[in-house]
Amino acid sequence: MRRTVVASLIVLLVLSAGCSQLTDDPNAQETTSTVLEGTATPDSSGVTTTETATATASPTTVATETATKTPTPTEASTPTQTKTATQTTTLTDTPTATPTQTDRSRPDDMYNLTIVAANGGESHYRVYVDQVRMELGPEADRENAKYPDAIYNDDPYYIQGYVGDGGVDSYHTGRYSGYSPDEIPHYSFRNNGNATLQVYVNGNQTRTVAPGEGVEEDFGPSAPPKGNNTITVEAADDGASNYGLWSKNESYNPIYVEYGANPYQTAKHPDFSNRYPDDEIPSAAGFVADGGADSYSSDHRLTKVTNNGTATLKIYQNDELWATLQPGEVVSKGDQ
Repeated sequence: MRRTVVASLIVLLVLSAGCSQLTDDPNAQETTSTVLEGTATPDSSGVTTTETATATASPTTVATETATKTPTPTEASTPTQTKTATQTTTLTDTPTATPTQTDRSRPDDMYNLTIVAANGGESHYRVYVDQVRMELGPEADRENAKYPDAIYNDDPYYIQGYVGDGGVDSYHTGRYSGYSPDEIPHYSFRNNGNATLQVYVNGNQTRTVAPGEGVEEDFGPSAPPKGNNTITVEAADDGASNYGLWSKNESYNPIYVEYGANPYQTAKHPDFSNRYPDDEIPSAAGFVADGGADSYSSDHRLTKVTNNGTATLKIYQNDELWATLQPGEVVSKGDQ
């Protein structure tokens, strides 16, 4: 009985000591031999020493939930909207001096002649063409212009015009017999002014005429009259009249058409002179209306003037009033 009690106490002590060791070193496994103090030591032959294997608690691995670091969302780079460059249409002041390559108004059997003032100057000019048909083109200045462009279909045959400040004049001229459409006719130029003239034929530049080139005599509004006596026919009111002028006609005594008159093929009612006048055929004839005036000259003095229309005409010779003619009136002053 006593042995049983001692053995039980030993077991309890061993268990108690083992539990305390669990906290000291969980990885160590040892055998404990415990002797109860104050107890008579039994005979060594009768005492059984029990080796108690202390169960070492295996460490339990606790899975600690590690908080996964949530990546901070990267701020997406929002593309900056690029402003689309709006195409701005720049209005270019197209000079009217640039001739077109084609002229729809040009007849098939004629050339298109274009004259351009290439700088800021101004010039009165003449273009001589040998006995071919000539017409005003779409850019020519008509009767209401300060300096109208004109065609003189008489011997010599020429065009007379004015151009300035980059302006453009155009004409149509006929072809010589046997000329091909691509063959450029001969034009003789006179540039009476300070503008450089660029010449185009059917849209292609053919030459440049320098200021003063070809000028042998003055012409234009400042040119002296061809004859010794100047003649002016003026419509004194808003009427309109055809008129005839005569001078001494014993021989060829022409009345010259001067600058300011509207010559043949330029005006709706052209002014002209006759090479061989007689009693019935005037030396010169023309049309005037609405306060307008025509200019002539002659080496002889006037002998007769007729007024066929509704305008009152004032006739001046050498800037002096020669006569005033009412509508339908004829005035003769003999052979002077």
